[in-house]
Amino acid sequence: MRGIVINNSIHTGDDLGLVMTKKDLPPPTAQTYSVSVPGRNGDIDLSEFLTGEVAYNNRTLSFEFFGNGSRETVLELIDTMLGYHGQKVEIILDDYLDWYYTGRAKVEYTDSGYYATFRLTVDAQPFSYAINAKTYNFRVNGSRQISLYNCGVTVIPTVTVDKDTTIIKGQNTLRLSAGTYESSALKLLKGATVLIFEGDC
Repeated sequence: MRGIVINNSIHTGDDLGLVMTKKDLPPPTAQTYSVSVPGRNGDIDLSEFLTGEVAYNNRTLSFEFFGNGSRETVLELIDTMLGYHGQKVEIILDDYLDWYYTGRAKVEYTDSGYYATFRLTVDAQPFSYAINAKTYNFRVNGSRQISLYNCGVTVIPTVTVDKDTTIIKGQNTLRLSAGTYESSALKLLKGATVLIFEGDC
């Protein structure tokens, strides 16, 4: 039965028997900022001034469900759904099983005796997150160029090296000894990023 997984534990259809009647996944709104300068035609758009890219606001995800059964069953459904009210939750949609949304939940319901309707809204982060992080493993003998593609929001990768290694990204050069690192100098913007690895690792 179509539905969503909440907190990687309960599927609204398979486990609760709820029928999802509606879902709404609007895109996040961009955080824009513009300045009007007297005597100048048009505004100056400063939306990307601080970080070089657009930032986004939270998005509101909403799901509506119908459930029925004995009076005891309906009361159990209400108790279960209200258990998520006000809580931080992770949501996985049946259509996108490799990604999850996270945010604060709000639950509303109508109790009609032998059936109930529910509305679950989530004040969610603007983007979904991969359930399994993408991992690249490779060896370097001298110099090697790697192109990494990021299809979403900017991320800072975790890099583990076995021996002394130099990583070059544009104008940034990092010289690393054996260990695990996260550096903003290696952040991956949306699209392709080229990294050059030098060493013997």
